[in-house]
Amino acid sequence: MQTLGSIRTNSVQRQTDINALMKATQSADPSQHTEMATLQRINLALLLLLQEQQEANQISQANTLQQIVGQKMQQDNLKSLFQVGNGYQQNFNATMPQQTSAGTAWAFHY
Repeated sequence: MQTLGSIRTNSVQRQTDINALMKATQSADPSQHTEMATLQRINLALLLLLQEQQEANQISQANTLQQIVGQKMQQDNLKSLFQVGNGYQQNFNATMPQQTSAGTAWAFHY
């Protein structure tokens, strides 16, 4: 969630950068059409693309981590259920012979 929050926060600045890049590209100002200005815009566009790819990787990593944590929680819950079931079975096995023998002794007593 924190990763997504920071990405959303940075998206406003990124959109501002994209708008400035588009404005400079479409400018009628001769200084914006020099070879150096064009190379700077290409560099800025590549940097924006790299940031976008980095954020996509961060989202993917956060999603994967969330899935791993979810699977771990499911495994822990299943393990807990097995332990409760095993405890119930052991208690049942320990209690039932006593009750059965008590019932048998009572039945033979009469």
